Amino acid sequence: MLDGLGFQNDWLVFHNESGRVLAEVPVGGITVMRGALSRALREAAERAGVRFEFGKALTSIEDRDVGVQARFADGTTAQARALIGADGIHSRARQSYFADAPKPTYTGIINLGGIATTDLPSTGTTMHMVFGRRGFFGYAVRPGGETYWFSNFARPEESPRGHFSNVDAGQFTRELLALHRDDPPEVRRILQAVHGEIGAYPVHDLLSLPTWHRGSVCLVGDAAHAIGPHVGQGASLALEDALIVAKCLRDVPDVRAALATFERLRRTRVDPIAKQSRRTGNQKAPANWIARKMRDLILPIFLRSAARAAGEIYRYPLDWNEPVSDRSS
Repeated sequence: MLDGLGFQNDWLVFHNESGRVLAEVPVGGITVMRGALSRALREAAERAGVRFEFGKALTSIEDRDVGVQARFADGTTAQARALIGADGIHSRARQSYFADAPKPTYTGIINLGGIATTDLPSTGTTMHMVFGRRGFFGYAVRPGGETYWFSNFARPEESPRGHFSNVDAGQFTRELLALHRDDPPEVRRILQAVHGEIGAYPVHDLLSLPTWHRGSVCLVGDAAHAIGPHVGQGASLALEDALIVAKCLRDVPDVRAALATFERLRRTRVDPIAKQSRRTGNQKAPANWIARKMRDLILPIFLRSAARAAGEIYRYPLDWNEPVSDRSS
């Protein structure tokens, strides 16, 4: 069903540092490697006649009566009836056209992850999440030992942008083994099997902008509402945005009305998830043993409550054929 792009995740099982299960949450989600998904989508778009250009650094946007003009650092321009800024949390479109917008906030958490080959038994359709003593760890093991893993831990000082692309992966592995030394043995076995590249980046979020659109220019995905990875919805929300903004432009004749409709439809979905992600992130790295004990007492209640809302978060229905109007709710 997933054509090799990923695998099914029906459950999230949360553990504390000793391995005790705190909660089991049904999600019915899918884990997909972003690079593989991006490549598959791009190839499908190219087959449909969509043109891609790379190496273009946006410098300015001008919204004219007859459409939008984008100017690039190499001196070239592009014109269209609308411009959709889908260029991530450090969006040039937001910086150049929404200059009064708030900037992303560093959350104090570093995210690392990758794929290792281990001898651990398959976790089936379950992903395990460990609230460790000094950090948070997640993993899923596929048949054959392919193990998807990630770690979140607190680092109050914000590093310069691009810093983690130049850090030795071996150094990170040693740091992670020390960080998770008191956590369940599965965590250490995964980290001991890590070789090669490790993805690493500081977690920023951008919970609320005054507006996502202005005239014929609109932001989507992380450019409009970046959230941390703590509820697994950042990329998913961006994909939803892409589908719904396309529907709005298809069904609402006036471009500006279409983009206003898109923002109205999406805010009611995105804003609560963004707030929940930040609350979850705040629980990942408690400062001391008292905070950890309080977390273990409170978290099962919180997660059971979250489980009741999981259907709405992870099983959001989207129908390309359902029409949109500028009066859609």
